[in-house]
Amino acid sequence: MATNFAGMPHFNRTSLWMIIAILFPLIAILNQSGQTPEIEDKPTTNLYFSLPELQFHRIDNSAWIELPGSGEISMSIITDSVPKNRLKIPPHQDFKVSIRNNYAITWVKIPSEQAALEVTLEFLRDWLPPIRSENLIIITGEVDRPLIKEIRNILRRSNGDSIPLVQKVDQYVSRIAVPDMGSQEQLAFLIAAEIIRQRVTGYQPKLTWDHSDHVSYLDLNTTIKPEWLALASAEEIANIRDYMVEAAAKTDRTSDQIHRYLVTQAIYDLPAEFIQQQSDLLAEVTDNSVNERISNFKSIK
Repeated sequence: MATNFAGMPHFNRTSLWMIIAILFPLIAILNQSGQTPEIEDKPTTNLYFSLPELQFHRIDNSAWIELPGSGEISMSIITDSVPKNRLKIPPHQDFKVSIRNNYAITWVKIPSEQAALEVTLEFLRDWLPPIRSENLIIITGEVDRPLIKEIRNILRRSNGDSIPLVQKVDQYVSRIAVPDMGSQEQLAFLIAAEIIRQRVTGYQPKLTWDHSDHVSYLDLNTTIKPEWLALASAEEIANIRDYMVEAAAKTDRTSDQIHRYLVTQAIYDLPAEFIQQQSDLLAEVTDNSVNERISNFKSIK
């Protein structure tokens, strides 16, 4: 099961340091190497897309999935420093900055309209630090290869200020390291963590996933009680595993889910088929591997 972004520190238009300041005059994005790429305005006709039918494309550090009928374009630009300019966020644009795997991820989603694309690319040029060849750019929606190329060319001329990414570790009573993303050990950990979560529900603890650094963590604001770490029965494991397998086996996904999957795949350098084979991979997780993960919770720091 793909891990979502819950638990990551993120900054959106309501965050303290993203205060609205000024609105730069709207101008056409023209520069030395050409003008804003042209796109056809398209309405939303599809809300869900079939995972088995998705075509994953990647050239160098640009990755994209074409979602005809989505009526939108989503972009995630991955940088190793955090943009810090105080800019007015365009009203048509969904926007968020998050920290994951020790990268800053600037995400925007806009309608597939020429005017929206022009304003957003202008905003991103002023917001982002200069985009280099090693920076990942992830795009999904009403896109094609020429558009991906042109967007990257424009963002190479971005000129925003940024600050080094410094991890801030919150204080938790219990912090458990998560195995490498995409590994069988990580899938076993997800099942084990859900078993623990269900066992501690009556105690009202706070469990938080933190994927901001190279090593992910599951954080708890309480001391783990020994009885929570009893080995799980085959039935207990099967109930959780079967639920996760069933959820992962559902073929239809929204455009937002697909975009998050592609970002996860790209920043952790996972194979494209990982997204489409999650149900099979989860089904292969053994009872012993889940109980081994539960036992490892005892060695937390």
